[in-house]
Amino acid sequence: MISNNKTAILFFSRSAKSEVAHKKWSPLQSKRQNAVVATHLINNTLAVLASSGLPVYHYHEEIQIGSTFGERLANAMQDLFAKGFESIITVGNDCLDIRDIHWKDIAEKLTQGVPVLGPSFRRGAYLIGMHRDQFDYQKFSQLSWQTGNLQDDLSQYLIAESSVALYLLESKVDLNSRRDFMRLLKGLESCNLLLTISIIIELLGLFFQAIHEDKNMDSNRFQYSYLGLRGPPAI
Repeated sequence: MISNNKTAILFFSRSAKSEVAHKKWSPLQSKRQNAVVATHLINNTLAVLASSGLPVYHYHEEIQIGSTFGERLANAMQDLFAKGFESIITVGNDCLDIRDIHWKDIAEKLTQGVPVLGPSFRRGAYLIGMHRDQFDYQKFSQLSWQTGNLQDDLSQYLIAESSVALYLLESKVDLNSRRDFMRLLKGLESCNLLLTISIIIELLGLFFQAIHEDKNMDSNRFQYSYLGLRGPPAI
């Protein structure tokens, strides 16, 4: 258990059902494949965060407040600061490979007033760490969220609010769409070949699992339909 009890992890993620309604990962555009991947991404992240030794708070769509992404995230962070936490590590659910993150190191950096950023290859962020003194609701909520400018805007914001250099983590692949998956297959966005291969294998396994389930469901529906259309026995 990490001794710093003033740092919390904010898991900011929609539920799997809501994710499927907003994101599509499957190359075949299968609803079941997308549901399997969404569930896996969320469960994978929750399992990793649970092992961090820090308190974890999951803010999903049912308890998020605000009309924009920036407002919803800022409100969630403001809520945790109001609970008495001095620092918050915010993590989403769209990065498969967060198992190598050193949470204790990040917590120690935050207690020293050093903001932390985990950049993604799509110019976004898979992790944001900041002290309450670096949190400005208006400025933070109005950053260019969900755009290709976020990484630069977020970096500038954190440096301006802390007056120190960022502690940058390793860039990682995030998966928000079918295009991200296809780019991953082509190896266009990752400089770590072994990581790319491991994620591709993991996702392909999920897709094939869903295809197998689809076939079983179709088979059961066919058998049910066939039996339901049989004529009455001959007299």
